Amino acid sequence: MSVTGKNWVYLLTAAVIAVGCGSSSRSAQQAPELDTLSYDKYIVNIPDSSVYPVLQQVSSQREPISDFGLQQVFDGDFSTSWQSEPGLHAGEWVSLQFDSLPVSRISIQVLDSFLVAKVTNIEVWINDSLLGTFPAKSVIPFNGTLKKIKVRAVDAEGLNVVDVLPEQDTTGLERIAYRQLSSYYNSKPFAISEIEFFDKQGKKIAVQAIPYRTAKINTWDFTDPSTISDGDLTTGWSHISLTEHRLNFGFSDFTPVTRVKLYNGIANHEKIKGIQKCILSIPGRPEAQWTLKPGWNEYRLPMPMVGKMYTLRMIATQPMGLAELFFYDGARYYQPYSDSIRILIQQTKDTLSKTSLQSVINNRTRFKERIVVLKSDTISSRNYKELPVSQLQGATTSSYDLILRANQSIELNTEVMKEVYGKEIHIIIENRSFTGKWKIKNRLTDGNVVIEVAGRLKVTRSGLGKTTQSLKENYTTQFTASSSFLNMGELGRMMISY
Repeated sequence: MSVTGKNWVYLLTAAVIAVGCGSSSRSAQQAPELDTLSYDKYIVNIPDSSVYPVLQQVSSQREPISDFGLQQVFDGDFSTSWQSEPGLHAGEWVSLQFDSLPVSRISIQVLDSFLVAKVTNIEVWINDSLLGTFPAKSVIPFNGTLKKIKVRAVDAEGLNVVDVLPEQDTTGLERIAYRQLSSYYNSKPFAISEIEFFDKQGKKIAVQAIPYRTAKINTWDFTDPSTISDGDLTTGWSHISLTEHRLNFGFSDFTPVTRVKLYNGIANHEKIKGIQKCILSIPGRPEAQWTLKPGWNEYRLPMPMVGKMYTLRMIATQPMGLAELFFYDGARYYQPYSDSIRILIQQTKDTLSKTSLQSVINNRTRFKERIVVLKSDTISSRNYKELPVSQLQGATTSSYDLILRANQSIELNTEVMKEVYGKEIHIIIENRSFTGKWKIKNRLTDGNVVIEVAGRLKVTRSGLGKTTQSLKENYTTQFTASSSFLNMGELGRMMISY
């Protein structure tokens, strides 16, 4: 949980007093611990020849990360594993980005244990293109340069499919042919035990995950601290009106920093121009400051820092922000991991309990509905699904696949197929794919909920012999959960319970 501003001020004041007070003739026993630290004890001096990703990202994360983090995927132990948050499995994924990694094959082993969800198939995406669907334990040939890999669970046990009997409105020409609602009854996580990469000579490449060091991170605003270490350059801390701001990092043990690497600005956000100057400091030591350019920046400190509490001051005369932040321990980069993530997740679950979204949070939900348009309101049937085309003007079939995670990430895929009947049959298919973040905007007394979503929307439209695509990088809208339905504006309306 993030430390309050009052507590940070107290800690900063106490630390400065501890370093600055007293006479120069005080005894060694009276000197603050920082003055007598052996830096070699904390700074890593052993060379590290491992290959590390540039960025790493997971859809969700089981806690504690020390037991279930990505480091378990590269430890050579098939009994350990990275795990998603329990209850999230089908559709969960891990993603790794590299500068350039020549490989000949990739071995992926999904953990097979009664303690985790049973997953039989995985999707493998290479360099943002779908390579294929493979069994949960596979050796996949790929003779080329790897820049990005994404491994996604296709399925999981516990899928429950219900045919919902619709209530028909017979005052118009539209009739509901069928409704089908699917969700999972499975409280286990998705788990990957090992991912191995092999070079052109068939030798295993020494890949390791970027290490995390848990810290109390205070952003001094409403920004989720995890966004500066989530592996996503389109999220992070930002502000459009401040000229100076600071982030505080409190580690439980003395932690070294010899370099800083950060992504200056937020990718695809034109209003966020970036930071012009950064100042890193710890109590009782000279501060380090440097100027920044847009995008990736790397800075070597003139003198190593070792401390428990760091302050990063950011100065700019323009809208500023940073997407990702790394510290260097002397041998490798690591990322500060917010200890408030699990609290945020639990608070989100608690807030949505006894609301219309209670059954949806952390539960992948799929909904399919077909509506037919009759030629005449005199047509009546007990099964509108079986009506012949000769009695119809057309039909619309809508499919929705939604995951609304408690870590406030969202993925929504929709397909709407419209059929128009006449002398010729015309079919238009529109696919929408949305990924991003969400937050609660309003919880109403009747259990209805309004959420605000922001992210990336891709639309593909096919029909009449042509296909068009559009992409909105900073798409925002509102969803309203009322009773059994989730109204998503232009993205559609889906049933979420019955």
